[in-house]
Amino acid sequence: GIRAELASMTQKPEALGVIDNQAAKGGEIQPGAYKIDWYAVDEDSPDAEISFLIDKNNTGNDGIHVGGGKLADFDFNEPFKFDTDHLPSVRPGFYYGVVAVDDGRNPVQFSYTEAPIWIDRDGAPKPVTTMRSRAGNNKVIVEWDEPEGDFSHYNVHVSTSDKFDVMDKSVLVERGRKSAMVEGLENGQPYVISVVTADEDYFESAMMEIHRVTPTQIPGATKPLIISNPIETAT
Repeated sequence: GIRAELASMTQKPEALGVIDNQAAKGGEIQPGAYKIDWYAVDEDSPDAEISFLIDKNNTGNDGIHVGGGKLADFDFNEPFKFDTDHLPSVRPGFYYGVVAVDDGRNPVQFSYTEAPIWIDRDGAPKPVTTMRSRAGNNKVIVEWDEPEGDFSHYNVHVSTSDKFDVMDKSVLVERGRKSAMVEGLENGQPYVISVVTADEDYFESAMMEIHRVTPTQIPGATKPLIISNPIETAT
């Protein structure tokens, strides 16, 4: 059998919108270090291979490979550690951990972590750190302050999931504009919303501020709840 769980050295997996391992320093986002605690046994297959991956969702038995090798060369008493410096395909966001074991004879065995955590990387565009939002009738209006740095546009992401593992709405906003209206939402349904910068390759910044807003027929009846705080200095 396989048992695995994903943990960050600097952030608890269930932290909602709090990006403790991501601090701005000199205008750059510092990449995080992560570890996968795991357990796998295959006593009759000395050549069995183990792979460690991260995946945007917890289905499909796929993802981005972050390491692995012969199972016999790994000690399951020691977590597998990795960072994002050498992973150009990793974009900031929530990821599940995946452990896969292949003995060469049977179907590959996969195990997903129960909850995703936020994973960031160096080189991402500078994030939006100040945001304002309000609810309307089947809509949310959001405004923000433009950050410095190189980026081509904004993406306004809206989700019913606190972990943003599913995007219900995404609106592209050209640079220079500092507000957007997201329509077609359900009144009475809480949504989380965040504004990120993105470059020409659609590489996104971190979500440094996240609000929870509930659309309503009565404008102003529900005030937004800030569920994250921008981090502007290294600690």
